[in-house]
Amino acid sequence: MLEIGTRSGGSALLMLRVLEMMYRGEGRPPTVLTVDPYGARPIEGASFVYDERFYRAMKRNLAGFANHVHYMMDSELFLRELDNLYVWGDGAKRPLNRFTLVYLDGSHDPEIVWFEIERLLPRVIPGGFLIVDDTDWFGGETRRRLEAAAPQFDVQVSHHGKQSLVEV
Repeated sequence: MLEIGTRSGGSALLMLRVLEMMYRGEGRPPTVLTVDPYGARPIEGASFVYDERFYRAMKRNLAGFANHVHYMMDSELFLRELDNLYVWGDGAKRPLNRFTLVYLDGSHDPEIVWFEIERLLPRVIPGGFLIVDDTDWFGGETRRRLEAAAPQFDVQVSHHGKQSLVEV
């Protein structure tokens, strides 16, 4: 599982808790990767600054989960380096090249989100999902692009409030 845009860690915490419940006594739960650069920067389309308070909150919320790995970088750098990244599990290197769930909630700038979608959708396993948050921002441009590209990607797209769900 991969989340881009971790903020305080609320969504990742939900994923980690669900996995913990599902795998209780049944082995090690899958790894949840989170990506967020943090730092004092403005948020596109919002009136507040994203500062170190969110990083501290994320560390507090997710510190107890051994199956959580955080990459403190923006999505552009993460996606450029993704083929070089791996985790160790059961005594072996495991590439980070396939995901059952990808949750995009970082930048909401339509160009950045589309860059993420184009690079991550091919890495979602059949039967998996890509969720894009706040697709109603920026006049719904990302939502419209997803609808138009669904046949090309051979996926099903549905919208639920402010989120778009892509079923692979």
